[in-house]
Amino acid sequence: GNPHVAAQLLGHSEIFWRQANFPRDPTFDKPYFDRFISAARAKLSEAEFTSAWAAGLKMTQEEAIELASKTVEEML
Repeated sequence: GNPHVAAQLLGHSEIFWRQANFPRDPTFDKPYFDRFISAARAKLSEAEFTSAWAAGLKMTQEEAIELASKTVEEML
C-alpha cells in the first residue's frame, strides 16, 4: 500500500475516534492501530509522516472516504 495515504487515513481515524468520544479497545483495536502507524512511519521520513498525519486530521469524513475509495480502485 501507499504509506502516505495510510498515514492520512490513520490520522483521520484518530480524529473520528476522538470526536465520537469512544475509546479504542486496548485488546482489539489499539494493537492494530499502533502496528499500522509503525508500518507507515517505517516507510516515511518523520516530516512526511507528520505532514500526512496532519492532513488526515484536517480531512472531512467525505474526503477520507473518497481517498480510501480512490486508493482501493488504484490497487485493483
